[in-house]
Amino acid sequence: MTHEHAKPIPSKPGEIRWNPKMSIWLTVMFGLTAWFGPETLSWTTLALFTFSTAFILCVGHSVGMHRGMIHKTYKTSKWFERALIYLGTLAGMGGPIGLFRMHESRDYWQNQPEAPEFYAYDHGVWRDYIWYCHSQFVPSSPAHQAPLDIPAAIEQDRFYIWLERTWMLHQLPLTALMWWMGGLGFVIWGVCARVAVGILGHWFVNYAAHTAGYRSYEIVGSGEQGRNSLIFGAMSMGEGWHNNHHAWPNSARLGIEWWELDIGYISIRVMQALGLVWDVQVAHEVDPVRPIRELGALTKEPDSKAA
Repeated sequence: MTHEHAKPIPSKPGEIRWNPKMSIWLTVMFGLTAWFGPETLSWTTLALFTFSTAFILCVGHSVGMHRGMIHKTYKTSKWFERALIYLGTLAGMGGPIGLFRMHESRDYWQNQPEAPEFYAYDHGVWRDYIWYCHSQFVPSSPAHQAPLDIPAAIEQDRFYIWLERTWMLHQLPLTALMWWMGGLGFVIWGVCARVAVGILGHWFVNYAAHTAGYRSYEIVGSGEQGRNSLIFGAMSMGEGWHNNHHAWPNSARLGIEWWELDIGYISIRVMQALGLVWDVQVAHEVDPVRPIRELGALTKEPDSKAA
C-alpha cells in the first residue's frame, strides 16, 4: 500500500539551507566517537553509554521536553519542570526554545493537507537525514511561516533563554565529571557517543514513524498521519507510537494498546505516584487534534512495509 503524505505546496514556500551549527556539532560528536570509540569500548563504558542515553532521552527529552514543555500533558512545579528540561538539554539536540519552535513548525505543517516538502515524508531516507540533521527550512514569506504558539512562561523565562544560548556548553561540566570518573573512555561514551547516537536515533525513529508501520487512527484533513512502529515504539521510550501521538498530541500516554510499551508514560506514572507531577492527561480523556476515525489497531491497512 502506498503511504499518503502532505501534498507539496504549489508555490515555492521557502528554501532548505545548511544548518552549520547543528551539522558541525553532530559531525564532531560522531567523529570523536568513530575515532576513539573502538579503543575505549568496554563493558563498563558500554553500560555507561546505555544507561545515560536511555535516562536522558526518556526522562529529559521525551518526558520533560516533548510531553511536558511542548504538549503540557501534565502539570508540575516550576523547579521540577526546569530540572527535566535541563536534563533534556543534555541530550545535545538544541536549546529548549529552539526545539519548541522547530516542533511547532513541524506539527503545524504536518497537520495541513499541503506542506513544504521539508516537512513531508514523500522522499527517501538519505534525503531526510540530510534535511533533518544538517539543514533548516527558511520560509520565503510570512504566508509560509508556521504560527508559533509558545507560552510566554517558556519563551520569556530567563533560565530557558540562558539554556538556549549555552546548550552546547553544558556538555563541558559533564565531560569534566566523566573524565574524573573514568578518563577518555567515559568522555567518549558518556558524552560524544551518547549525543551522536541520541541525535541520529531521534531522527531515524521520526523518519520510520512517518513512513512504516500501522495506523490505529485516521486524522481527518492531516497530510501526515504518522505510523505506529512495533520495532521502534518501545525502543524509543514510546515516541515511536507516532500515529497515536498525531491523533492525541496532548496525551501523556503514547502507547495506547496493551502491547504498545511506553516507558516514558511509565516514568510519568512513577513521578505522579511520588507527587512530582499531577493532572496527567491521557488519550480518550482529552480531545484529539481534530476529528479522527478509529481504524482498529493492527487490523487495518495491511502494509508490507510495516515495522
